[in-house]
Amino acid sequence: MLAPANEKALKPLTMASLIDSIQRLGLLLRQQGYHILPAIFKKFKDEQGNFKESLTIDVEGMLSLYEASHLRINGEDILDEAFAFTTSHLKLVSTKLSPSLSAKVNNSLKWPLRKNLPRLVARHYISAYEEEPSHDETLLLFAKLNFNMLQKQHQEELGSISKWWNDLDFAVKLPFARDRIVEMYFWIMGVYFEPQYSLGRRLMTKVMSIISVIDDIYDAYGILEELQLFTEAIERWDIKCIDFLPEYMKFFYNALLDTFEEIDQEMAKEERSFCLIYAKNEMKRLVQAYLAEAKWFNSNYTPTVEEYMDAALVSSSCIFLLLA
Repeated sequence: MLAPANEKALKPLTMASLIDSIQRLGLLLRQQGYHILPAIFKKFKDEQGNFKESLTIDVEGMLSLYEASHLRINGEDILDEAFAFTTSHLKLVSTKLSPSLSAKVNNSLKWPLRKNLPRLVARHYISAYEEEPSHDETLLLFAKLNFNMLQKQHQEELGSISKWWNDLDFAVKLPFARDRIVEMYFWIMGVYFEPQYSLGRRLMTKVMSIISVIDDIYDAYGILEELQLFTEAIERWDIKCIDFLPEYMKFFYNALLDTFEEIDQEMAKEERSFCLIYAKNEMKRLVQAYLAEAKWFNSNYTPTVEEYMDAALVSSSCIFLLLA
């Protein structure tokens, strides 16, 4: 409930509730691409243009304003001020709060919602909520069951992916390559963690793990002549190219084609085979960017900012996460 329009000052509890509503609404709308004018936050300033000290009375309200400030865009000075105001005050009071609220504040300061993963937020909040004297036992039990059931599914998926990785025997055949299976799975969890996206997680973790090995081949092991041959083989995407590759690349090239064939079969079941065309094209762009960086390194060339950004935007492999 909002305070009357003619009231000079919002009451602390009303103010906290209003901040929370604005923060939650702003988060939902801005995530969907809608621009919300930041002028609404002028309600929380005094006649001198400073944020009202009464805001500091309610820590939950401060947290909501802090989270809202992370949704600011360039030029939104009032949200820049809100960020500085809330950050400094939350740091000051964090050691004077109850253990549960202190943990909540410190966690938000370290990992604000805008930069966090939903499953990590849920896990932390379950622990914090359990410490609250007024917590609802039924709601808490449901939250724990929901979290554990989905975690069980994630563990089973990771077990299946780990078996695939171990069967490839990269540790023996490509000892220079890093084992990043768990890390790659965690990356994909940031794209989609929901139970209905199990297939997407499994396939994309495999793709990102393959990309990790390609990165190691270009950065740490392959000589320039080999890298040029490998780049040409991926550009042609033909098993016949395997005859022109060195032994370690023959094995990996075959694993790469097999992985994409598996994806093709899975996508065909869902009548989405067209997706593979984009993935293959992006893989070709990726190795071309890796090769450009390898040439720079071998010739001791320092690229311009423009040259580097053109290659790095591709070699970061972030496009694959968007394709997911």
